[in-house]
Order: sequence, then C-alpha cells, then structure tokens
Amino acid sequence: MGTHNGTFIRRSLNTRNLERAAELLREMELGKGVSIRLKDTLVRFIAQAEANGNSPATVDKYRLLQREFSLHFGTIEVRAITLAALDEFRLTWKMSNTTARKKSNGSVPSSASVWSATG
Repeated sequence: MGTHNGTFIRRSLNTRNLERAAELLREMELGKGVSIRLKDTLVRFIAQAEANGNSPATVDKYRLLQREFSLHFGTIEVRAITLAALDEFRLTWKMSNTTARKKSNGSVPSSASVWSATG
C-alpha cells in the first residue's frame, strides 16, 4: 500500500519475504511487466494534440511522423527505443538542412510529451 507516480495503490504483493517485496516494488517503479507499443503511444499523443486544439497543420505533421516512425521502427515497445535508434531514424530523412530543422523544431514531439501521453 502506498503511492506511485501520485496514484494511491493498494495491492497485495502476495509474498511474506521482505526482499522479494522490495524487488517487486522496484520492478513496478521501472515499469516492468508493462508493455506500451510506439504505435499506441503516438495514437494517444495525436488524440491529445487534437483535444488540446493544436492547428490542423501541426496535427498533420504529427501524423506524418507517426507513419515514418511506424515504417522505421515497426511494432516496437517504447522502452526499447534508444537514443542511437532515434539518431539512426533522423539520418533517414532525405531533405535539406533547413527543411530538416523546421521538421524537427516544434513538430517532433518531445519524448516527455509522448511518454506522458501514455498515461
């Protein structure tokens, strides 16, 4: 019993072993056992952007990036995406430096906003 990420949790860990209970709590804090796919996260993010009243042009850019992410990463879990994988994805963009800068400034959602959209 306690709080995690501001949410009160009352759940039995089904163990009498204090070490095992601490291990289970660490796993809960790290999100182990929770599988969130990139596709699901981006769908939620775009729905949130629409609900927030973002301009149609911005939402369309997010949809374009969603398609590009899906083509590049497939059905990957969010936690499996590394910084190196994101760098590799960025290198696949075939455009001038100015266009790439415009595309990435303000239209690529920050990881914090995408992850917070997962709930």
